[in-house]
Amino acid sequence: MSDPNATIPFGSPHPYGNNGDCTGVYDNGSGGSAFHFSLLDTEKNFDFVIVSDGNGNELARYTGTDRNGATSPCITTPTGSDRLLTDPAVTAQGFTVDAVVAC
Repeated sequence: MSDPNATIPFGSPHPYGNNGDCTGVYDNGSGGSAFHFSLLDTEKNFDFVIVSDGNGNELARYTGTDRNGATSPCITTPTGSDRLLTDPAVTAQGFTVDAVVAC
């Protein structure tokens, strides 16, 4: 999955594959937004979901499972991205961004 123009909802394949490196970029049109994840499920300490701003600065790194949903730190640039990095072994359900919220 590499999507330079992601629309809500967006995310990884469920389950995702091994040795993955995919990025979805969302353009909110202005800064001051955060991604809300309805799903975060990766192999703990081996597979990662990385949230970055439009300048490529890493804002958050998630690994493991969050069953309650999660909201990323505030993205101050108009665009933000989610990158899924996976290793060659265990796979899981990945991630889904179901909303972008003001911050």
